[in-house]
Amino acid sequence: MNNQSYVCELLSESNNEAVTHVLSARPCWNGVSLVKDVIIGKERCLYHAGPAYSCINAIPSSVRNSLAFGCIFEGWAQDWSEANHLLEAGEIRILSAQDYGLLVPLAGVISPSMAVIRVVDPKSGRQKFCVFNEGNEIATRLGCRDERLYEHHQWLNGEFSDWLIGCLDEPIDILPLMSASFKEGDDGHAQTGAGSRLIASVLRRRAYDTPDRIAAFLDSSSAFALNVWMAAAALMMSSAEGTKGASLVTRAGGNGRHFGYSIASDPTKWITSEAPVPLGTVESRFDGRIVGGAVGDSAVIDFLGLGGLNLASAPVLTIALSNYLPDDAMKRGESILAARHHALGGRRVGCLAERAAHYGRGPIILIGMIDAAGEVGRLGGGVVDVPGAFFMTDTSV
Repeated sequence: MNNQSYVCELLSESNNEAVTHVLSARPCWNGVSLVKDVIIGKERCLYHAGPAYSCINAIPSSVRNSLAFGCIFEGWAQDWSEANHLLEAGEIRILSAQDYGLLVPLAGVISPSMAVIRVVDPKSGRQKFCVFNEGNEIATRLGCRDERLYEHHQWLNGEFSDWLIGCLDEPIDILPLMSASFKEGDDGHAQTGAGSRLIASVLRRRAYDTPDRIAAFLDSSSAFALNVWMAAAALMMSSAEGTKGASLVTRAGGNGRHFGYSIASDPTKWITSEAPVPLGTVESRFDGRIVGGAVGDSAVIDFLGLGGLNLASAPVLTIALSNYLPDDAMKRGESILAARHHALGGRRVGCLAERAAHYGRGPIILIGMIDAAGEVGRLGGGVVDVPGAFFMTDTSV
């Protein structure tokens, strides 16, 4: 034990080493980068959430819409029809974002000219990148064809990105803000309003000036913190990569067809199964719509130990989701997480695949339910209770 964290005494030597790396990481938001400057030599590539697709026909309609927008945004296509033709012809490479250190929420897309949040661990130099949160209404993560997307992204990746750069001369230490948000009712995934206000407050204090459009955007973007948390969670988990014999999960996400995760001892391999369909209340205006399979890289938050494994911090959210939560929801983390993190208020972190397999249940993921047809976007907030069978692989240590 040290003054920063509390490692479980029952861990194997390899898992103890892995979780120690996670606990030692100190994610800081230290800038904004362009994807083409992060991933060199992949000019005609688009990036999606979760594991890679086997072929173009495996891509759900929602994600396909976002990929088409990526083609339009980059100027490779003039309209949706031309963009789809490029995708079907195989002229654009379609890649898993997490394979390249990037993260995408829900059915969104990352393209080379987009700006991304850069989160770094100062000690190790390890970095992760996530797209900006696009706001609540006009967003590729919703998986719809929206004619407003182009102008919004021109602004988001232009004026807004430039403003952020001016606010980040000094890094923002993420964990204190994250921990503070939990004291105000956030879970870190489905509920991030407090965290978004805290981050916006820091940015505004640092800014020379905050234009009206930027101020209005931050005020209305209750999930702005989510993308920062995603990059931070991914960075912390990835700190354990390469630990021989360790079953600590280092990546997690869904692409709408398959859901996958990786473990520290084999960090480049996705272990996949069919994407589960989130359970939740579909908003009445969307009655009759079909919920697609789980999609998005934000699952890294829940696999770290927050979100669906941090429900005690978000009582209002817990009540709202009570019909869809398993009986052990409030105590699930005690059985599958590796250690307590002092910087996160003593919350448990670090999902161990072998423990999830033994317990028979994995993390609880809080995730948006996306219209399978790719027509109306988010249908409501959902829950995925990852089954223990998902972890029935050789993860013995």
